[in-house]
Amino acid sequence: MNSRPSRNSARTPRHLDAKDLPEESRLSRLSTEGRQLLDTPKMIASRAETAMANVLAPLLARPDEVRSLLSAIDTTAAGLLPDPQTGTLTGRFHHLSNGVSDRAVRTLRDELNATEAVFPRPNLRWILQLGPSQKLGDQVVGAFICLPAGSPSRHPVAGE
Repeated sequence: MNSRPSRNSARTPRHLDAKDLPEESRLSRLSTEGRQLLDTPKMIASRAETAMANVLAPLLARPDEVRSLLSAIDTTAAGLLPDPQTGTLTGRFHHLSNGVSDRAVRTLRDELNATEAVFPRPNLRWILQLGPSQKLGDQVVGAFICLPAGSPSRHPVAGE
């Protein structure tokens, strides 16, 4: 690799002050309303993460593990399975790295499923599952079966 800078890089400054930019290239400041519009989803996400952390904290030995576990959940592979006939949208997460994390996620899953949240637009009830599942005929075999809203109970499947 050539260690000498090219002629173009020698002429291009590393940093530019905003005052040195041409007027048409300068960024305009967002209005207060625009900033509030952008900040609102961030605040909602932060509060949701804090609520999930509060559910998980009593289940873990060290408080500093909670945010790491939430980060692991965020990066875990998952599948989305819409089922318009039953009115559900199932999010199926793969197992995490250890049993303690899986137990904590099951508790979080149960808390979130109990809210019976509805995904907007297609109006499908959001359901979370942990672990691989396979469809055999009309039965789901896997970590968890979640019944449609209004069902009297949820039934864990063997192996959970």
